[in-house]
Amino acid sequence: MSTFYLDPDLGNDSTTATPLGWWSRAFTGGTAPTPLVDELVTGATSGSTAKISFITLTSGSWAAGSAAGTMYFYGKSAAFASEQVNCAGGGHIHIAGDFTYCPWKTVNGGATAARIAGGDVIRVKKSPAATKLSGATGQATWTDKSATVTLVEAQTTNIDMCESAWTSNPTGDVGVTLTAIATEGKEGSYCMKFLFDASPQTSIMQAYFATGALNLSSRYRISFWIMSTVALVANNINITLCSNADGTGVVDTFAIPVSTVFANVWTPITLERNGSGALGATIASIAINTGSSITGLASKAVYVDDFIACSLTGLNLQSLITKNSLEQGGDEGLYAIQSINGTTVILDNNPSVRAAASTTMGYTTNGTSPETVDTYFREGFKMHRASGVNNIWSLQDSGAAGNYIELQCGYDPVTNQQTGETIMDGLSASGILVNGNSKSYWKINWLQCFRYVIGIYGQGAACTNWIIDNYSGGNCGNEPLRMLAGNQVANNLRNLTNNAANGLYVGYNTFIQYIGNVSNNATKGIYSTGAVNIDRIVSCRNNGTSGLDLLDGNIIGLIEHLADNAPYGVLFNGSNNVIRKVTSSNNITAFCGNLQYTNYIIEGNISDGTIMDNSTAYYSAKLFIDKLNGSVGRLLTGDGADVITQAATAGGTGIEWLLSITGSQRTIEYRLLYKIARVYCNANKNTTIKFYFKKSHGSNIAASLLCRKYQLAGMTVDVETICPSDTNRNQLSITLSPTASGVVEIEAAVWYVAAVGNVVVDGLIEITET
Repeated sequence: MSTFYLDPDLGNDSTTATPLGWWSRAFTGGTAPTPLVDELVTGATSGSTAKISFITLTSGSWAAGSAAGTMYFYGKSAAFASEQVNCAGGGHIHIAGDFTYCPWKTVNGGATAARIAGGDVIRVKKSPAATKLSGATGQATWTDKSATVTLVEAQTTNIDMCESAWTSNPTGDVGVTLTAIATEGKEGSYCMKFLFDASPQTSIMQAYFATGALNLSSRYRISFWIMSTVALVANNINITLCSNADGTGVVDTFAIPVSTVFANVWTPITLERNGSGALGATIASIAINTGSSITGLASKAVYVDDFIACSLTGLNLQSLITKNSLEQGGDEGLYAIQSINGTTVILDNNPSVRAAASTTMGYTTNGTSPETVDTYFREGFKMHRASGVNNIWSLQDSGAAGNYIELQCGYDPVTNQQTGETIMDGLSASGILVNGNSKSYWKINWLQCFRYVIGIYGQGAACTNWIIDNYSGGNCGNEPLRMLAGNQVANNLRNLTNNAANGLYVGYNTFIQYIGNVSNNATKGIYSTGAVNIDRIVSCRNNGTSGLDLLDGNIIGLIEHLADNAPYGVLFNGSNNVIRKVTSSNNITAFCGNLQYTNYIIEGNISDGTIMDNSTAYYSAKLFIDKLNGSVGRLLTGDGADVITQAATAGGTGIEWLLSITGSQRTIEYRLLYKIARVYCNANKNTTIKFYFKKSHGSNIAASLLCRKYQLAGMTVDVETICPSDTNRNQLSITLSPTASGVVEIEAAVWYVAAVGNVVVDGLIEITET
């Protein structure tokens, strides 16, 4: 069982086969006493310090002063030299040069099956901490159910929002089209489309836009959106800022990275100028140019939008904006940015979608709104798929029961403590970050995934026995987390928001302890294929096709803040689901849609205008609620019919049933049947059962007291008494004469005749036997 190290940004899969620390160094001449893990070492010449994480001894001994091998470290302060390194405990070693930074870069390329085994731990470097917005306040205004975040002070400088057409260079190779946002683009009403002809030339300025006079000397980077109908290759395209209004007089040049722009997906790009340094002080235009290669550009289109200039470390289109200042945890999530225009930031949904995000999806809060507060941004590790490869990290080996392989994210190379989170950003909703690859017995924690097709893909019969803890993600093409293999556990899921499909796709004997904020997803907040146990859900809001979509046999302990989902808070797409307690409001059509199934709620605080949608013929749909809005009772809501218990109103005492017909489809062929008693009958005896019935209208509806046939031997016909055609409180009775002893079910039947109405049924008043 070993502990390995991984850095998604600066790691190298081939530096060492076994990175047992963040840095490594071969040593000789090691003297006693034997150094210890976590012991401080100091370079005798350089004065640099570090702490020991692991030692491998290959020859000699500490006692003899001849120990040699490899020492691994964390917390390196500065470069070491070829020198003696003194250990705080009294011994020393000799090294021939500075330490090597040795963590792996990827899971699949570094943590191969030959290098890891059950019980191993892979510590992943944490992402940079949150940075507060610059300016006097560093604040922004956040509004519930809005995609717009309004900055108190602008963080960037506009170069061009692509709302006016660029000009083609007459000697270039592109036709320029101002393309409406309805089909393309990420900001405002338009984006720019450059369509190359069949024979593009190399190193030609293709088109330009006169920006007006801009002084960008306080900025060091540009940020913009780009989408191409072909994956770009090396030296295809570059962007220039120019001193003349016609795209000439190049001041700053920005080369587009070859591995960043894939075909037919929008990608945010943030670039320093070639050679680095501040941008020009006298900028009059921006231009797009071909580079030294035109491979693949013939007859292809490139789209761009939202050009801004940024500070060296400030907010940009690749940033994730947030109200959360914590480096680890917190209720507030991170949000990808669709556009920045001065003080207006629009939050994104799926970045690859070529249209503006919904104006009502982006941010939700159960607290104060609008709220002007300190606002921050974070940068994830930009790790996207390689061209033609869908999986970024594929798990390479399985653990075993009691010997899980652990991917522990959020580690600080300085302290070697898990004090943060690892934020992974695919930028364009392309590729799967973690593919389970039919591997089992894995633990993953403190990971956040943004802008992938799927963040963690745990699907397939062999991806069982996973434990995922403290996970977040959003802005994915499908969902940030898919758990569909069985025997999977998630202990703390937070902020699964703004995805093109679901916040969470789960099923097959999975247990989830907590889900916080699964909101603003284009389809479902939580989609469960069945047999899932969720202990608590806090805030499931503003999802596009339902808050929860439940197939068969799910058990949910508590749902808080189920609101604003369209059309339903819960879609019961299967049967025998149980929700122990739910608080629901303002779901667009109804609290739930129930199709033709039977489902159960133990306690519901439901203030939606409609509890269950009866607009469609949901045959035999039943929803049982033991306690509704503080009142003890049971509610059955079906297709065109409701049943509720209530305090006596029709002349009886205690509790009565109110059976309502609310739709004309409930004719005698499809009458409401509701069980009101179970009665034991002795063989060859006459058992008489009596109830009181009172109709709201004498002839618009009909009702009967009923015992259906074949429940016991000798019962070959239905035994039924029809309620009289009046509004009196009528006593109805039926007599049963079975030839075998046993229990039978007694039902109240109600059906539509000419109009909707209801029937009150009093509790059982008499059973006699003769």
